Amino acid sequence: MIDGKKVGDSSRSWQGSTLPQQLEITFVVAETIVQYGILASSSDGPRTWTFEYWNGSSWVTLDTQTLVTFPSFPGQLQYYTIGSPVSAARYRINMSAGYTTTPRIHAMELRRASNDFNAAFGQYIWQAPGNDGSSQIYVGIHHFRRTDADYYDWEVAAFDGFTSSGVEFYSQSNFQGDLYVPLVNSSIPYWFVANGRRVIVVAKVGSQYEAAYLGLLDPFFTPQQVPYPIALGGTIAISSKPTWESTSWRFSNSTQQHRMFTHSDPNLSSLGAAIRAFQMRARRPDGAWASFAASYQDVYNSVNLQTEAFIWPYAGDLTLLDSNLDGGYALWPVQLHHPAPNSFGQLDQVRAVTGQGQTAESTVQVGQIKYLVLQNINRTDRDDWLAVGLD
Repeated sequence: MIDGKKVGDSSRSWQGSTLPQQLEITFVVAETIVQYGILASSSDGPRTWTFEYWNGSSWVTLDTQTLVTFPSFPGQLQYYTIGSPVSAARYRINMSAGYTTTPRIHAMELRRASNDFNAAFGQYIWQAPGNDGSSQIYVGIHHFRRTDADYYDWEVAAFDGFTSSGVEFYSQSNFQGDLYVPLVNSSIPYWFVANGRRVIVVAKVGSQYEAAYLGLLDPFFTPQQVPYPIALGGTIAISSKPTWESTSWRFSNSTQQHRMFTHSDPNLSSLGAAIRAFQMRARRPDGAWASFAASYQDVYNSVNLQTEAFIWPYAGDLTLLDSNLDGGYALWPVQLHHPAPNSFGQLDQVRAVTGQGQTAESTVQVGQIKYLVLQNINRTDRDDWLAVGLD
């Protein structure tokens, strides 16, 4: 109904049982809703309903619609303005008639103001200033959860710009998303490392590690050649979205869909997966987005370094990489390489490190910068480690 819903996508619709039927939305805090929207079709949508709020003891009607006509699907969201808005934490649509006795709603929006964001959709978009203070770098997070499947996740995103507050998250300029960080509804130890160009977020969920990279690379091109070298990394990437009650969204997902962005793997044996199957992506000079793989089905030397976009040095396999003779550790820059036009750049203060003798959350000092050593989620092979600079 709310999360991940795009106009024209009927695969995630809600269908009630025999009328009358109610669809309720509960906010964490009270919200004043002045307008609501419904996406439905003339084949199976609702026709007559009341829009109501809970005053603490009973449901009170805010708006009544009778024998509404919807177009054939997909159509567009149809909006209805509330004459006397109130502040409430619970709202519902109470349907009494429909095109069928089991009406279907494809999407629903609740707005605090006309042409505003959907108040029931948890999102935020930031504009970072760059280290020069004058750049415009756009990244965002959409929070979605499902209590019955026990997940409380972030969808991370990047954009070319911010169109307006009246444009939905997925329709902002050159949106790139469908990339997730699974979390839990309890205390989470975390590391948040930011400068003007990028942010790296690391979260410890139980005994495993989740992470996100949002912002610019350290590029190998001049600003004139590539003015906006933005990258996006997360830890869950799924080629074809499962239903929202699926535990694939949960931190317990143990497949190749769930990996650190440095160890991106589309869970196939060769090139050809949709971009949303990769945990690591970057914007190409022409504005399109490219996906990068470190392995296929957890085999690190399986990526074709001549013809495919890959993550160095992980794609070349670190299985035989030892620690230094003095017991210390070499840290290798993590670079994104593309067959055209060659090397994009490297992730800012993200390094490859051998897992030989390592423990998670140990640190490696390089000059003035301390690097936090992490596992690839919960994997412990020698090539399943990385380090993040805490600077």
